Amino acid sequence: MIGHICHIEAAKPDGARFNASMTNEQRRAQDNLMLLCASHHAAVDGNPSTYTITKLKKIKAEHEGRFSEIEGTLKRWFESEYVDNTTLIQATKPKSLRRLKAYFDEEKVEFTDKHATKALVEIGKYLRLASVVPQRERELIKLIFQRAKRLKFSEHGQVIVDADDFISAFGYSLTRLKRQAKMLEDYGVGSLQPEDDGRASLRLSDPSNYVRWTDLDGFCEKEGLSIDAFLLRLDFAQLD
Repeated sequence: MIGHICHIEAAKPDGARFNASMTNEQRRAQDNLMLLCASHHAAVDGNPSTYTITKLKKIKAEHEGRFSEIEGTLKRWFESEYVDNTTLIQATKPKSLRRLKAYFDEEKVEFTDKHATKALVEIGKYLRLASVVPQRERELIKLIFQRAKRLKFSEHGQVIVDADDFISAFGYSLTRLKRQAKMLEDYGVGSLQPEDDGRASLRLSDPSNYVRWTDLDGFCEKEGLSIDAFLLRLDFAQLD
């Protein structure tokens, strides 16, 4: 297989997704490049309305994210057979929430400087809790989010999933789910809660009262990012 270098925003004026405001340095920068096979390169550049800048950036981010995590994991595995996997990811705290505020402004969501100040404190507390969550439980967080999103979240924008639905959807055993959900509760990032009808629901704690997981999902869709950056890698500096 021969790889082709694809420009997300074209190098020349007659290319797909050309941005006249970019410099040549920006056009040839790594952030604007993707490695594709020949057929996909032709498809991407031949259908710019389908393969938009946002979509390509999201594909690139998700692909590179998967392999960067694998590379880091393998390196540490060779260095030591037994590694605390919570040390493989370093949480990054936001400092200003500038990009998030711009997103909220576009969505006409009230987010004042006072809200931002409180959110920064609350996100910092959340990251201190989430940064010690083991890899398997972190993956459970992602699965809960995925299922909640597929079911259109709750009416109040909360990440809540019926436990029986989750078990059926992912093939989890009840024993395993209870054990891992109890760990999420111990770490302060989620819970398994009984409901009035005798059932139980899985819930994720939001990073802040002012910044919910559903807000971050919308932000990622708008910016062409993968939600994994927040759910798995705790890279909240991307909100600046």
